[in-house]
Amino acid sequence: MQKKIIALAIAAAFSAPVVAMADATIYGSVEAGYGSQTFDSGTAATVTGMTSGVYASNNIGVKGSEDLGDGMKANFGFESGFNTATGASGDTASTYDRGIYVGVGAGWGTVTLGGNVYSTSFKVNKAWDPMGYKYVGVTLMPLLATGNKGRNDNDVNYNGKFGDVEVTVGKTFNPSVDGQSVGNASSVGAVYKSGPITAAASYTTTEKTTASTAVTVTPGSTLGNYPAYTFANANVNTSIGGAFNFGDGSVNVGYISSKDDGATDAMVTTVIGASFNVSNKVGVAAGLYKTNTGSVENRTLTLVSATYALSKKTTAYFDYNSSAANAGVNKISGYGVGLQTAF
Repeated sequence: MQKKIIALAIAAAFSAPVVAMADATIYGSVEAGYGSQTFDSGTAATVTGMTSGVYASNNIGVKGSEDLGDGMKANFGFESGFNTATGASGDTASTYDRGIYVGVGAGWGTVTLGGNVYSTSFKVNKAWDPMGYKYVGVTLMPLLATGNKGRNDNDVNYNGKFGDVEVTVGKTFNPSVDGQSVGNASSVGAVYKSGPITAAASYTTTEKTTASTAVTVTPGSTLGNYPAYTFANANVNTSIGGAFNFGDGSVNVGYISSKDDGATDAMVTTVIGASFNVSNKVGVAAGLYKTNTGSVENRTLTLVSATYALSKKTTAYFDYNSSAANAGVNKISGYGVGLQTAF
């Protein structure tokens, strides 16, 4: 259950003196389990042990708002990740590795400024992902590999809801080097939800990096063996997808294309999947994620899962995943079982 606290308590926790602030909410998710992965890149090797953040990312955060009058509100938030298996922070280089922002909003929408915040495409694509961004340690790798950068620093974001349509517009303002670009991105996305129908699309352009050091991002981990991508060249990323909810379940499809300026082929990820609630406690889901560059198949990932709701906040899960790269190299298969609770 979410707990309301005053900012004086927050300030005391961080040893920061303050007179008075708005109400805020502490929230988070804790997940751990046991898993096994078998890698076959010529010589098979199996790794087993305790896992962390497989079903859902571990995090703890604070968010809140203050009524400014005349229908306006100031809002803020900061969130950090951690590893349940070791107690380590999610990112030793960043205290708030899962985002920090401040903004203002009213009936026209909300404008926020911050860093390590979700990108437009990342937020939009969640609407059609068959797993709803669960099993993030597995399914996000093909999604991110298609140039779908998950988070942005130096980000200004607008979000507004107009009837059945939610619109997001983003712009990054990375510090320039003597006027040279370091890969600033501009994006727009929209999600339509009405009855059983969900449709979503996004478009992101990233400037060519002209500074002496190119911006390089390596998504996921070695489990995925997806290629790193760079924005040393200008990049255009588009996505479109949808879902049909038939009451006890849904069918989902999605498409992401990422193309660097001057490249012959785009890297494309196609996604299809479905989920079904067997009962009010048991759910099953399956997803197929296929990434290609032109006629070359980079990787195909298949994931099936089952969940059992112990309560509204606590879930037990099981997943099996299998993936293979081109030419049958770097085949990976594995399973995981664990427990997640949110507060």
